[in-house]
Amino acid sequence: MKEIFLFNEGWKFKKECEIFSAVTDDYFDMYRSNTKTGIMSGPKSIAFYDEDWKIVNLPHDWVIEEKPEKKYSASQGNRPQGVVWYRKHFRLEDKHKDKKIFLKFDGIAITSEIYLNNIKVAVSDGGYTPINIDITDFVFFGRNNTVAVRADCSCKEGWWYEGGGIYRNTYIIIKENSHFSDNGVFVTTKNNGKGVWTVDVEAETINVDDCEIVSEFMEKEYKNTSFEVENPLLWSADNPNLYEIKVKLVKDNTVYDEEIIKLGFREIKFDKDSGFYINGKNEKIKGVCLHHDHAGVGVAVDKNILKYRLGKLKEMGCNAIRTSHNPQSPEFYEVCDELGFYIMDEVRHFSSTEICLKELTEFVKRDRNHPSVIMWSLFNEEPLQCCVMGEKIIKSMIDTLHKYDTTRVVTGGMNGPLEISGVVKYTDVMGFNYLQYGYDEFHKLFPEIPIVGSETGSYLSTRDEYVTKKETSHVSCYEKVLWKNLYPWSDTPGGTWEYIMSRPYVAGGFYWTGLDYYGETGPFGWPGITSNFGAMDICGFPKDNFYWHKALWNDDYVLEIPRFWGGKDGEILNIVCYSNCETVELFVNGKSLGENKNDMYSPQIHKIPYESGSLKAVGKVDGKIVIEKEIKSYGNKRILKVAASENNITTADTVIFDVYLKDEYGNLIKNEDKNIKITLENGVLIGSANGDNTNHQKNNSDTQTLFHGCAQFIVRPKQQGKTEAFFECENMTQKCEVYVDNATMESILPSKYKAYANNHRMSDVHPAYPLTKEITNNLYTWIPTMIGVEKSLMMSGKIGYATISSTINMPENSDIKKKLIIEKITGDFDVYLNDKKVYSSQKFYSGDITINLDDFDGVINPVGVVFKLNGEDCGIAGNIYIEFNC
Repeated sequence: MKEIFLFNEGWKFKKECEIFSAVTDDYFDMYRSNTKTGIMSGPKSIAFYDEDWKIVNLPHDWVIEEKPEKKYSASQGNRPQGVVWYRKHFRLEDKHKDKKIFLKFDGIAITSEIYLNNIKVAVSDGGYTPINIDITDFVFFGRNNTVAVRADCSCKEGWWYEGGGIYRNTYIIIKENSHFSDNGVFVTTKNNGKGVWTVDVEAETINVDDCEIVSEFMEKEYKNTSFEVENPLLWSADNPNLYEIKVKLVKDNTVYDEEIIKLGFREIKFDKDSGFYINGKNEKIKGVCLHHDHAGVGVAVDKNILKYRLGKLKEMGCNAIRTSHNPQSPEFYEVCDELGFYIMDEVRHFSSTEICLKELTEFVKRDRNHPSVIMWSLFNEEPLQCCVMGEKIIKSMIDTLHKYDTTRVVTGGMNGPLEISGVVKYTDVMGFNYLQYGYDEFHKLFPEIPIVGSETGSYLSTRDEYVTKKETSHVSCYEKVLWKNLYPWSDTPGGTWEYIMSRPYVAGGFYWTGLDYYGETGPFGWPGITSNFGAMDICGFPKDNFYWHKALWNDDYVLEIPRFWGGKDGEILNIVCYSNCETVELFVNGKSLGENKNDMYSPQIHKIPYESGSLKAVGKVDGKIVIEKEIKSYGNKRILKVAASENNITTADTVIFDVYLKDEYGNLIKNEDKNIKITLENGVLIGSANGDNTNHQKNNSDTQTLFHGCAQFIVRPKQQGKTEAFFECENMTQKCEVYVDNATMESILPSKYKAYANNHRMSDVHPAYPLTKEITNNLYTWIPTMIGVEKSLMMSGKIGYATISSTINMPENSDIKKKLIIEKITGDFDVYLNDKKVYSSQKFYSGDITINLDDFDGVINPVGVVFKLNGEDCGIAGNIYIEFNC
């Protein structure tokens, strides 16, 4: 039966520029390390000393930990790029010896090389594509295994912040020899009418001999790959009803493999005249585009952070997300299934090269079981979109896609100018990036092709800023000024949505963007390090834009006044009410300012003289009051409020603490930017921020400055029990508790570091004892060999002298306690470190030896063993390694 182990804990991390690597032109070093399987040097080697490396847990984005500086690329959030290494030592149990073993990375940014036990087992050119590696042939049992990963984020795939490192989850997966292929099970549902649905199961299997596929659904077993279900609850964004199906590979009543898939019964349709339908109901797609980074943690976003982000979007009225411009993590789609979002799932590369079609295949197979995914997006603003070459490319991509899924439409994000050739020939639904003026023209030219606004809006603003300040890169929430709030292609949320709502044939749109993100620091650049496009800032704190969308997208009555009521008496304040009511009447301290017709697409800016007290808004429909909103001048008290994103988490999760400064009336204090400090019990701070797009504080600083009353801290628990967070602000304190259970998935923890010998080589048999300078000389010990795999070496039955030479990397440090251990050594032998003899058997010996090296002052490299051959069996059948601090 399959076992899945989380492989995130206890990785060692270091930048490549900080690792000393000797450069050599030596022929034999090049011969061994570059061309011989099982022999490596440098940080990819099992012998490399990494005890002084930083310990990190995955997911991990090292770039976000770097200080932002103006000299670095604005598209990458003004942070440096480069090459880093990760290493982890681990052991596998003997019970897994006869199983298939896989090492899986959900994402490494951007290109990567992966080594296991001195063997390059994988390379990847895509930072968004999972890497699944069959390591069955390369693992050890009874000793450490060493994984080394080289991750290079200096070669980019996008023009937005992409982070760096192993930024998604990693697993060890152990299967029987007969098993399902990775993402090889595909479950589809079909509406037959009258409440009857057909469930079809497809499965790709490996090494299957007389096995059958059995599905378990709602406590019933089905031995056919197709069965019927009556009157299931349907899945939609409003009602995300999910079922679970177990697909099992069975032989003689033994389950060899099992896939558990969340299943949603739903029927999707795009109509050329009336847009999008879900389960026969016509709906507008109320979507946002979304990059995958978050404040403080960069791209290392786990499921709990995703639940927080997507929950905020749900609160806004959003029902759809475009994964711009790349596949997101597996957990993202799980949360979208659970909360209810329609996904425009976008591949990273518009290309039909072999490698890109392989990426496309992995992308489609991974995501095709999610009911939230309603369409595949195969391009975004591509130069070839309107030419014959683009036409050929998309046809090849669709042909590949349709091998694995034919149940969803194909779309993409087209920008201008409009053309009548290219991708349009094969696209099921045409996506428009901006170009709202082109909807009508395209609909006339191609009346059979449905339309969706794949990227709309691009309205810039900074949370709770109402005057644009170029020097601080802050943008007013109220203005509509070119090169400040707007670009030539931009429109406001209201202008965008009015255009879509007035055209039934437009299925909906995806606003750019749901949240701010690192990079693309428009309109002014530095000192800004995040975008200003979001309806929320990078922490998820709402801007005016959030409430504007809430009024546009919700059927319930909405009335919001985001700006605080405060100032000098008589000072004219600009106030906007965001509402979907017919009229709004404002009152200052009970005095009416008049009732005004409300336009949710273009809310009125009210100029109101300030009076201490209250501002009240009353929303009416058909002359009747349906909703009220009142805000008050700030009171005298200051109260610290903390909200945890989750009350119960596991040891593998994170929790977000949102911190607010309020008064006794519940007002958020937006004009007193005080410092907040966090201290933790049973917790590690992994990220902190405040939503200010010019915040240059360290990503995990324990002190954050409130930005208009808000700050955020992201914490990972250390162990089971209770994580307690204490917050201090001047004379105020607040405590927040979260309960922690053990993770539901077992983890493979790091094993104790041992510096295993590497690059073993041996000499011929010689009649004389070797000179000291010959013992580790490449020309003397010239035959590559292996030690530690119970190998019987070639010296048995010989007379004379033979030498084994191996390398171990260790820094020069006489204070480190250390022992050299040689396992299962047989014969009469001497042991040398560098050129110094440190041990002699003095007679024939068989067993393990331990040599205390506490007084050995020097870099241990290499190790040499000279055997005095007398015709008997001799050699080394175990491992050679150094243990530290033992």
